[in-house]
Amino acid sequence: YALTQEDQDNTPAPSGPWRNSTGWRLGGPAARRISLGTPDGGVSTVRVSGGRVPDGPVRVTVDNGPERRASLEFSSRRHAVLVLDGQETRYSLAPVYRGPVTPTWDNPTPAWPTELFLGNEGWSCRLELLTRETRLARVLAAIHREEGAADPEVRSPMPGTVVSVAVTDGDTVTAGQLLLSVEAMKMEHQLAAEVAGTVHISAKAGDLVRLDQVLATIHPTTHHPIKGA
Repeated sequence: YALTQEDQDNTPAPSGPWRNSTGWRLGGPAARRISLGTPDGGVSTVRVSGGRVPDGPVRVTVDNGPERRASLEFSSRRHAVLVLDGQETRYSLAPVYRGPVTPTWDNPTPAWPTELFLGNEGWSCRLELLTRETRLARVLAAIHREEGAADPEVRSPMPGTVVSVAVTDGDTVTAGQLLLSVEAMKMEHQLAAEVAGTVHISAKAGDLVRLDQVLATIHPTTHHPIKGA
């Protein structure tokens, strides 16, 4: 996602050193920085330097991690192959677009994807492309969030269909235990309990569900800080 973010807009690039998206400066172009919202409510910053996709490999760092060599090749609009430090991984992609398709005077930002769902052999992940405002909101929320807080409500990450339920209503579950799976955009999203306790299931296999719909609720058996409490 970060590797291709710069190329989402197909409009001609502005001319002149002060309008160059690579950040004109002595010593070469600045690294592109992309802020991604992670599923746990956090923020990860990805820096990409050393070229552009698909011209060749680039250098990538995530947060304060080591610099890694990466390249990306699309086999179709919904499938890509990522090579990271020589290790190849294939992903299914499902971008979500919000906002106007083309820039307008009151909304100059084109409709780049605001969210991206990644899938790989049953694994799935939702990422958000954050603006400065949404990044700041997440950072402030993390500061005020009570450490160790867990959400007892398990919600659908996007509109889809419940394909399986792994537990029975009233079962005792552990934190991280698989509860149910939702299929959306040809990918299966596995939803797990964030806290141990007794589960109440409010959906069954075959149900059509909405974005953010509550599919299960955990009643903790021991004290846990609860998100939003």
